[in-house]
This record gives sequence, C-alpha cells and structure tokens, in this order.
Amino acid sequence: MLKALKTILTLTIIISCNTFVSGQELRALAKNHVIGEALEMKQYEKQQMSVGHDTIHIPFFDDFSDYGPLPLANPFPRSDRWSDKYAFINSEYADSMISFGVATLDAFDQFGNPYSVKETNKGYSDTLTSNYFVLGESDTNNLYLSFFYQAGGKGDKPEKDDSLCVDFFSAKGNLWVNSWQIEGGTEMHSFKQVNIKVPDTLITDSLRFRFRNRTSIKNDNEDKQSNADQWHLDYIQLLRTGQPDTLANLNDVAIMSPLLSSLSECTSIPYRHFSMISEIKRRNNPVMLRTFFPQRYDEDMIRIERTHIAFDLIKNEQTNMVGEDGGIANEMSPIETSVFQDIFDTRYSETAGNKSGKFEIKTFINVSGINQRMVNDTIRRREFFSDYYAYDDGSAEFGFGISGEKQGQVSVANRFRILRKSSNPDTLKAVYIMFNQTTNDTAHSEIEFKICVWKNNGIKPGELLYESDSNYIPDTTQSKINQFARIELETPLLVSDTIFVGIKQESTDFINIGYDINNNSLSNLYLKTSLNNWYSPSSFLKGSIMIRPAFGEQDMTVAVPEPIKMAEVSLYPNPTSGQLHFTLPGELENKQLHIKIYDILGSVVLDSFTDNNSIDVSSLNTGIYMAVLCTQDGLYYPAVKFIKK
Repeated sequence: MLKALKTILTLTIIISCNTFVSGQELRALAKNHVIGEALEMKQYEKQQMSVGHDTIHIPFFDDFSDYGPLPLANPFPRSDRWSDKYAFINSEYADSMISFGVATLDAFDQFGNPYSVKETNKGYSDTLTSNYFVLGESDTNNLYLSFFYQAGGKGDKPEKDDSLCVDFFSAKGNLWVNSWQIEGGTEMHSFKQVNIKVPDTLITDSLRFRFRNRTSIKNDNEDKQSNADQWHLDYIQLLRTGQPDTLANLNDVAIMSPLLSSLSECTSIPYRHFSMISEIKRRNNPVMLRTFFPQRYDEDMIRIERTHIAFDLIKNEQTNMVGEDGGIANEMSPIETSVFQDIFDTRYSETAGNKSGKFEIKTFINVSGINQRMVNDTIRRREFFSDYYAYDDGSAEFGFGISGEKQGQVSVANRFRILRKSSNPDTLKAVYIMFNQTTNDTAHSEIEFKICVWKNNGIKPGELLYESDSNYIPDTTQSKINQFARIELETPLLVSDTIFVGIKQESTDFINIGYDINNNSLSNLYLKTSLNNWYSPSSFLKGSIMIRPAFGEQDMTVAVPEPIKMAEVSLYPNPTSGQLHFTLPGELENKQLHIKIYDILGSVVLDSFTDNNSIDVSSLNTGIYMAVLCTQDGLYYPAVKFIKK
C-alpha cells in the first residue's frame, strides 16, 4: 500500500540555529534543474547517440566516474552501457562514494519532474537497465552481479515502505524476474556491497539486469511534490568467477570526491578582478583517495603518484603542471582513505581584452606495478570567471527560505570580500539569484522582495547602503546552471572591501532560493527577522546560498577570431527561435560560408557550413550568442550578436 503522504519532515529539513530561531528551512527540490538544463542543451544526447550500442560484453563495469568534467558532467546513464535514462548520475547526494560519481534512483523522472502515483506501477519509479549482453562460451555459468548501494546519504532517506530491487530478464518468459530487494527506513552514510549469482536458467544472449526503486510518496499532491526516496548505486560489475568470495576484493585505487575550487574563499570572482587573485588563491589541490586491496598484507604499502594540470580553455594552452613523473607521491596501506593536500598553483592569468575566463583542472593518479581499474583515476573540474563573486557551484540540492506567521519582515544577507580597496572601488551593477522552480510556480510568483546591500559592521551586516525601490518576484524561468535570474540595481553602487548582499522580504512565504550543499560558506550567511537581530545560522546544514553580486557591464565579450574583412554583416530575425538568416556584402552572395556560433563563455556551440545564407539554431539553449562568418579563403568577418529565445 502506498502511504497517503509522508510527513512534512520528509520534504522539509528544519534545522534551528544555536540561538533558537524558528522558520529557517531547507526544502527538497520540486524539479531537478541539472536534468532540465542537460535536456535543453541537447549536447549529452548527441554525445550518447554517437557512441551508443545495443549490446555489451562481459565483464561489465561502471562506477560512473567517467561522465565528463564538473560542473557540466553528463547526468544521464551512458547509452553504450545502459538502455534508459531514468537514473541521475551525480556526485552531490551520496556520502563516502566508493569512487567518484554515483547513479541515483529517486522520485524524479527522466525529465527531472516528480513522478505522479498515477504514472507509476505500484509505486515503482526509476529504473537503471543494462543493454543486452553478448555471451561467450566461458560466460555460461558462475556469473555474478556485484554492486554497492546507499540509502539517503546526503539526500532524502527512503521510508520503510520504499525499496530497491534487482531483476534479471528471462527471455523464455519475456519477463523480469526479481532476484533481490531491500527495504528502506534506515539512513546510510556509507555504502554496502551486494553480490548476486545470476540464475543459470537466465544466462542467455538476452541476458539483462536492472535496478528499480519503489517510492511511497504520494506525488499527486501538488503542494508536497519533491525529490525523495534516494538510493545511490556505485561500482557495478557483472563478471564470471568461480570464487565469489573474491568479489569483495576490488583491488583498486580510486578518487572518491570532486576537486575543490582553485580559490580558497569562493568558487568564482569577476574576471576583471584577476589582478588581485593572489589574495584568495588556493595553494594546494586536495584529492581524496581510497585503496581497497584486502588480500595484501599491511606491510605491502602502495605508492601512489599524483599529477595536477591546469588549462586555459579559451587560449587552448596549459598554464601549469606539477607532479609529472612521480614528483608527488605517497604510500598508502592496502585498505585506507586519505586526503592529500598537494601544493599546486594553477597560474591562471587574465587575458587582456577579455571579460571572461574559462579554465580546467585535471588530476590523475598512477599506481605502478598494480593491475587496477583506470577509469576512476582521473577527475576534472571546469571553472568559469565572468562578472560575479560566487560561493556555489551553480547547482542547487535544496531550497532555502524563512517562513512562518511570526517572522514578520525577513532579511537574508551574504557576506562578500571584494578584491578592490577603497582607493580603487568597483561598480556593483546587479545581483544574480538562483530561484528553484516549484510545482506551483503561480503561488511562488506572488512572493515579493527587495534587493539590498549593507556595509560591513565587524562580522555582521551594518548600515544599509542600498535598497531597491521596486519589488521583485522570483524568476524561475532562468533558474538553470549558470543562468541565474539577474536583477539590475536601479542605481549602480561603488563598493570595495567587504559588503553584504541579499534580499528583504515582507511576506512570510517560503521564497525557495537555491542552496548548494557541496560548497560550504555558511559562516558568511546572516539572517534577520522581526523577532531577532542579525544572526548566523551556525548549526544549519553546511552549504552556500546561491546569491551572487555582479560587477561592471553585462557585455557580450568572447574570444572570437579577429576580423580580417570589415564589411558589414547583419542577421535576422533577432531574437530567433529557429532559422537565422544573414544579410551579406556582395562578395559573399551565393558562396559557401563557414559559420561558428560562440556562447557567452567563449565556447563554440555550433560549427557548420552553409551556402544559402542561413543556419538553424533551434538546438541552442536560450541565451546570447555571437555568430562569426569565414570564407573558404580564411577571411573572417566581424562577429554579430544575436539572442536565441
């Protein structure tokens, strides 16, 4: 039986601070923004289709560690291994991963929306289904499925009526046969291994396996729809072995956690502030490793070499490398988890004339003399520097707000140390805020707030420097990765040193600002209600509220080729949702043209040829782009800005 409804505590985490203040809340998300963004960008689907296969071979392995650089990693199961896209590939919600990356089964569908009970089969929600296996002569017996699972982790704990199941496909009966399941009700912060022998009667060329989860939440109640009942899967193997006890011997050295920002205080700063970056630059690159060699003796230490590389993706050149040829190495015991603080300066630098930067850090390990898995030995992180300061990674795991009838006027302030002194201030032009989409955005859109900026009074907000005359409402149409709602200040403000930026809210409704639990800046967050003076919610769940102050003009500046021809090129319609047409100078009429489309970060998102003076841009995400035309002779024409709606 499906429960009528989980208690409100399942959907809302209410954590009081040391000085008891009711009303501050974290709520589970009503939509998965990462999935929605990936579907709109369409790049992941194209990537998968280019490598997809209908069949796979034994031995099979996936630990979800090779799905691309953060924060833009592929959130869908790879189609060369899996036949559906319901599981969410991530590194945010699990604790103590066996290796970096997990597959999460939850209460969201493949589009990032909550399931309705009417759409599920007796409460079953997500599935993770393998492709068909092609079996060799030696694969006809002693096949085992091995995997690790975790209930809840950092996310929502499955309830007692929830379950995780494993099924094998029977070609004879054309049906799925359940072989294992576990009930929820217990929150787990570590992973547990399961080894299942595949029934001999099911070992045919139609062999497949799948994971599925039962969700007990009644998601047809619009006010309570949210992500819940999370099961995390890691290190999945299907292999043949005559000694099943050896399945516990992973014999692997793996990277367990994502790379941190190259900055010690935040995740991004305005690119125009790069000249002061030395003040907050991280001088080490922490990497967490796990060794798992249970058959080795303790005295058989394992030497692990680490290499760190930084790239400027716009200039397409390496900025620094350390640790090459064993320059950084430590020994670990056969079963150990350690974090190494390797000294590494990325040596990022500002490029004259550019207003944004795009970089990548890559870390990989080498273990000599040991035959181990290589896919989880490398991890990458991409970093973007535009016009704002940020503490978050652009992806919300929860929603933050203060609500309650007795709270009265509510103020939320985030502290930022601006890398400009009073002798050289900069202009605060706007504030970016991530507002999470809700199931009922109509009710959400009725919440009004003002943008505020405060002076620094020691460690707390002081005198009010700016309060908007206008009231604003949450804009959830822009709440995607790197597409926060941008709210312009009515009067630009010269600021320096330390300021507080946030909102003032008259209503007591939950405003649902994005909250990132993978980057902790809680010490910079201050709250105020009619009942309390400014206070820091120090015992709150560690994380970062997703509010970003923006400096300078929001100009479109990307690293496109310098024009060689200065003849004018125009385009229409602008904005456009599909076909983009060019009005060209006479010498280009009826000639084949090479067209490159750049996004606001300087990346080429569309590269095509045309001989009819037009190009289809319907596949692009909503936003601002630059179109650059080049002739077959290699002559570039000036870039033209357009908007994709």
